[in-house]
Amino acid sequence: MGWPDGEFRQDVNGNIVYETTSHEPGIMERISGFFDGAPLWFVIPFILIMGLITLTFVFGIGSVIIKSAKEKRSNEAAGILTVPARVFGKREEMRGGGESRVRTVYHLAFELENGERKEFQVEGEHYGVTAEGDSGMLTFMGTKFEKFERA
Repeated sequence: MGWPDGEFRQDVNGNIVYETTSHEPGIMERISGFFDGAPLWFVIPFILIMGLITLTFVFGIGSVIIKSAKEKRSNEAAGILTVPARVFGKREEMRGGGESRVRTVYHLAFELENGERKEFQVEGEHYGVTAEGDSGMLTFMGTKFEKFERA
C-alpha cells in the first residue's frame, strides 16, 4: 500500500507532516477516461450530437404523451353520443414490418343522419361483422368508437 497523493511539509511547531492533496474531481476529470487522448475537435461535436439526439428523443416522446392526453381529455369532454348512422366505408392499414411484428389496424367510416362523416379505428371483431351499407345506431365519444348496433 502506497502513500495517497500529497506532500511532506513542516507545520507551525516544526514537525514534518504529510498532507494529502486530494480534491473533488471536476467534470472533465470524471469523463477524461472516455475521451483520453481524443482531440477537442472530436470531443465537442460528439457531446453536441449526443445531446441533440437525447433532446430529440425526449421531446418526441413528450409530444406523443401530450397529444394522447389532449385527445383523451377532448373525448371525455365530448360525452357519449348515440346517433343513427350508415357504414359507407371500411379499410385496413398494415403497420410495422421489417424488424417488428406486422399489425393490422381496422377503420370503419360512418355517415351520420345529418350528413356528417366520421371514421373510427375499431377492433377486428367489429370490423369483421360490419358490412358497407349497414345501418344502425353508432355510439362514440369524441374520436373514440364505442359500438355499432345494426338495425
